[in-house]
Amino acid sequence: MKIALITDLHEYDPEYVLQVLAGEKPDMICAAGDILERHIRDGYEQQGEDPDEGDMSIFSRIFIRGLTRIKHAFYPDMEHPSEEFARYVNSENSYRFFREASKIAQVFYSPGNHERYYTDQDRQVIRETGTVFLDNSDAFWKGIRVGGLSSTPDLDWLREYMARPGYKLLLCHHPEFYDKYLKDTEIDLILSGHVHGGQIRILEQGIFSPGQGLFPKYSHGCHDNRLVVSAGTSNTVSLPRWGNPCEVVIIELTS
Repeated sequence: MKIALITDLHEYDPEYVLQVLAGEKPDMICAAGDILERHIRDGYEQQGEDPDEGDMSIFSRIFIRGLTRIKHAFYPDMEHPSEEFARYVNSENSYRFFREASKIAQVFYSPGNHERYYTDQDRQVIRETGTVFLDNSDAFWKGIRVGGLSSTPDLDWLREYMARPGYKLLLCHHPEFYDKYLKDTEIDLILSGHVHGGQIRILEQGIFSPGQGLFPKYSHGCHDNRLVVSAGTSNTVSLPRWGNPCEVVIIELTS
C-alpha cells in the first residue's frame, strides 16, 4: 500500500502537490494538519496570536521573535498583514486541494494547530469532497484503523483507539506528542508535520521547532521505524528554508 503524507499547506497554491500526487498514484492520502489557516478566531483583531508560544521556553520565544525582527528588516512590506491574512478569508486553495486530491485517492484529514478554529463551513466543504475528517476520532478502511489526534488531544479517545485490534495508523500533526503520549504504545505508524523541517537544516539537524524549541529532536524523517515527520509543503515565513526543501512524503507499506 502506498501512502502520501501532506502537511502544512497553509492555504498556499496546491498545484505542485497535486501534480506529485497524480504522478505517484497513492492508495491513500493523509493530510496531517495545517492545510487551512484557522489559528485566529475573528480575523485581523487577533492577528498577533501565536498558537504555539505557550509551549515554548523563554529562550525559544526570544529566539523566534529575534528571527521575526530579522525577517521584517529584510522584508519590511511583510509587516503589513493584508496579503498574509487574506489567506484566512479565502480558503479556495485548501478547498481545491481536498477536491482534487480526493479524485486521486481516499483522503484522511486531521487538523493541526493552525486549524483550531475551523468552521462548520470548512467541515461541510471538506466532507462533501469525500475526505474523512478525523478530529480525535478514527475510521476503519481496508484493514487499517486510521485515527487523528488533534492539537487539543483527547486522551480518553486515544486510549480507546490504542486498545482496538489491528493495524493502527495515526495522523498526529505534532511530533512532540510522540514522547509525551505515543512512544510506548502499539500504534504501528504515526504521521506528523508541524516543524517545517526546522526551517534551516545543518548536517540533518533542524534549527527550531514550535513545541520543541531549538534543535528539535523530531523535525524530519523517520524515527523508531514508525514516526514519520514531513518538512511540509509550503514556506509560511519570509525567512527562506535552507537545506530543507518542501516535500510530499511517499510511504510504502509491505506485509
